[in-house]
Amino acid sequence: MARIRSNHPGQWSDEDFVCMSYPARLLALSLRNLADDRGVFEWKPLTLKMQLFPADNEDMVPLMEELVANNQVLKFEVGGKSYGAIRNFMKWQRPKKPTYVHPAPEAVLKYVAASGVEGGNRTSSDGDGCEPDTASGGSGSVPVPNQSPTGTEKSPQRKEVGGRKKEEKDSCPKPAAGRISYPPAFEDVWKAYPTDKLMSKKDGFDAWKKLADDDKALLARSLPAFNAYCQSDPSYRPVHFVRYVISRRFDGMADDSQPTHTRQVGTINGKPLRDANGNLTNAALFGRG
Repeated sequence: MARIRSNHPGQWSDEDFVCMSYPARLLALSLRNLADDRGVFEWKPLTLKMQLFPADNEDMVPLMEELVANNQVLKFEVGGKSYGAIRNFMKWQRPKKPTYVHPAPEAVLKYVAASGVEGGNRTSSDGDGCEPDTASGGSGSVPVPNQSPTGTEKSPQRKEVGGRKKEEKDSCPKPAAGRISYPPAFEDVWKAYPTDKLMSKKDGFDAWKKLADDDKALLARSLPAFNAYCQSDPSYRPVHFVRYVISRRFDGMADDSQPTHTRQVGTINGKPLRDANGNLTNAALFGRG
């Protein structure tokens, strides 16, 4: 369901966006063409690679993890299937007859800025937002030629070849159903971190397990100071756990309980983690100066 989408000029100065690598920025923009009119798409790295980067030697899994870590997309699951949602998608994309193909729970609707968009967040067939909208019948925004149509249109290509047995099916085998078992050390860290329901525990574990054992211990030691900081400023929303890990923000927090004169002043990208008074700098808290 390829679509013509628009880009807001404020995109290029968004701090989370500019902190990403060039391929991740290109992926963030190109995903809009594949997402439905709520900004939701299927989380299939191999399929997305073939659709968006067919001639490039890019590993989609770390690129998509980078989008999650920089708050460009939200990964979620419904009915055992993984999906992604694009932040504030419905704030800037306004198709005349929106078509919703993928499920979108309440938290996802809030993430894509569906509230307040006329006819954009609920329909009579939506129920709780977890079922695709099949009643709109619209074609959404302008479709790209030679791509699969939406609504009730029939594809000439399907008629010629006799149709497809199934919609694009990821060739990778699906993991066995059931809860994932995490090691106790990670469970302790996850419980201590100020998480929210939009944070993916699996993505957090994937980032945590890549750390060396010393860094895992350093991360665990940093959490009391980080929690204290979050509680001291109610307006501060804790960063995604994945970003806290891969940006090594725990480096500036781990020694917060030590006496000031014994602390070692580390750096991130050449910027000090503490100022002259021993207070944490923006480099420690946000990964930048």
